Amino acid sequence: MGTIFSVLFVAAVFAGVLVLVVVGNRPARAYTGPALTGEETAFLNGGRGLAVQAAIASLRVAGGVIPARNGKPAVATLPQATPLERAVSGALVAGLVGPAIVRSTEVDIALDSLARSLQARGLLNAREKRTKTADGLLRAQRRQYAYLAPTQNPAWTTYGPAAAALGVGLFGAGVLATVDPELLGLFPVQRSFAGGPSGTSDSGGYYGGNTTSYSCSSDSGGSHHGCSSSSCSSSSCSSSSCGSSCGSSCGSS
Repeated sequence: MGTIFSVLFVAAVFAGVLVLVVVGNRPARAYTGPALTGEETAFLNGGRGLAVQAAIASLRVAGGVIPARNGKPAVATLPQATPLERAVSGALVAGLVGPAIVRSTEVDIALDSLARSLQARGLLNAREKRTKTADGLLRAQRRQYAYLAPTQNPAWTTYGPAAAALGVGLFGAGVLATVDPELLGLFPVQRSFAGGPSGTSDSGGYYGGNTTSYSCSSDSGGSHHGCSSSSCSSSSCSSSSCGSSCGSSCGSS
């Protein structure tokens, strides 16, 4: 009896380990929900701070924020602004910068709303950490929108505010300097604060995600704000021209 019990016990343990291995290696479910905004993408990639930076980039391209070297930035009310952009604008008017913007009451409320929306779609868990589905989505979007990477010198006036927010969301806080170097005075780029929904190799810290080694891949055209896959495909967009000549052709298409 003892021998039979030992054999059965070992077999049960082996079966349990096998189940864990199979489940752990199961491919992530592909995301099939509505398209993410730049702010939502930024939240997934780098947390609350990066979402705020995405909103700042969008506001700058839309003319809602004009940084000043000395003193508060000029802030305009935009009727098309998102709830987060409106909250960030209010924080900037109050003279807040950097993490103080993220911690402000109205901005925190807007970020909570983004988090709940992402959780409802299975992209964030209850602890605001990315799911495997979110990881796969970010990888796919980085390939699709590779022309928004800072190494490609994107033409933000051509691509528009939403594309600027998406660029920050996908490629991190380094995109801010390509939108307007003065924006770094509103939200300095740092990497020492661990507060984003990391847990995987793709995400960065509180201030941004991965911003290095991106190039214009063969499927980097995509379609976003007037940029069609046909006008920004590999046939017309080389790694050296993706952010300039391709940006111009996208804007004119």
